[in-house]
Amino acid sequence: MAAMGGRSGTVLAEELVVHGFVSQGLVYTDHNGYIDDDAGWSGKLSSAALNGSVQLGERWRLAGQGMYLNGGNRYREGGRLDYLLLDYSLLHYLEGEVHLMLGRYKNAHGLYRDTRDVPSAQPGIIPPQSVYWDIYRDITLNTDGASLLGVHFSEAGTFEWQLSGGSTDIDNDTLNWVLGPRARGDLEEDYVAQGSLYFTEASERWKLGVSSLYSKLRYDSSDPSTALSGKSRVWESILSAQYRSERWEWTFEYIYDRFEFRGLFSPLFNERVNSDGYYLQALYDLSPGLRLMMRYDARYLDTSDRDGHKRERVTGQPEYFAYAKDLTAGISWQGGDQWVLRGEYHYIDGTAWIAPQLFSDVQTNDSRYWSLFALQLSYWF
Repeated sequence: MAAMGGRSGTVLAEELVVHGFVSQGLVYTDHNGYIDDDAGWSGKLSSAALNGSVQLGERWRLAGQGMYLNGGNRYREGGRLDYLLLDYSLLHYLEGEVHLMLGRYKNAHGLYRDTRDVPSAQPGIIPPQSVYWDIYRDITLNTDGASLLGVHFSEAGTFEWQLSGGSTDIDNDTLNWVLGPRARGDLEEDYVAQGSLYFTEASERWKLGVSSLYSKLRYDSSDPSTALSGKSRVWESILSAQYRSERWEWTFEYIYDRFEFRGLFSPLFNERVNSDGYYLQALYDLSPGLRLMMRYDARYLDTSDRDGHKRERVTGQPEYFAYAKDLTAGISWQGGDQWVLRGEYHYIDGTAWIAPQLFSDVQTNDSRYWSLFALQLSYWF
């Protein structure tokens, strides 16, 4: 039930299966530091992964994935352990099954979260940032703890659910993406609890889902001149809907976040902020292997300040740091069962999802309107 990263695999032994993929691309941005500190062309659009699973008797399975990523300023460059878990087949019955996963597992939070880096499972190159924010990739993708997953088949359709709890290891690079490069201290997640439920109706045309999480984080500052110690609590929910026909696939997801901050800016600082976003995406198959993609994606950091006027008045930062609205057009060509070549163009109004988040870099990101163009070639096995 864990994402395996490709449609095919290599069987090394009777119980051992290995999968993997590699992607390389070129990306161009103007007027900001989304990829590099300087605008222009960059080759920092690389990923490679190797994963496998081995059956340990009738009920136990061991699975893991190591991955290399280089996305520039989107997330930390280098290797990481995306998941390493023991999967125990807890219950089998006529209409379904339940599994218990122990270790580092992926989170089924949104339609694309657990497969966001898998080329064969993604509609484009850059995920919709309203829901799948790059700077939070390493925080939200996986959790160390325990997870229950289940699937139930009925005449109406298939139900899939997940309940999990644990915490996520947060590195210093992620700290910099959130608080800025001058931050000195440790950002830790005390715990996170998550749940999701998805329903795919019998004809497989419709898929509907809801997922929620609650997380408690703590920042211990070692340099009060940059940011004070503080705490944060996050409540997040995602509503998902997808419709498929012979040539079309329509996807809509809405995300709502509630943040509670204490400290960080001053000892008495205590504020609650509501944030939301959504995207509407259409895929159209022109011919076998050739697909078009259109998407509108919007994110607002404060639902009571969607135009950013209050943010500019209080912080002095330009209003366009309070939102990001992205219009995307893309095309992909799949050559056989294991190759895909993609290209896409983004026209963006706003800089809300450019790192760092809380202490924004106004000098580097000095333009409200900006463009992004990306090309990517991917291979999986």
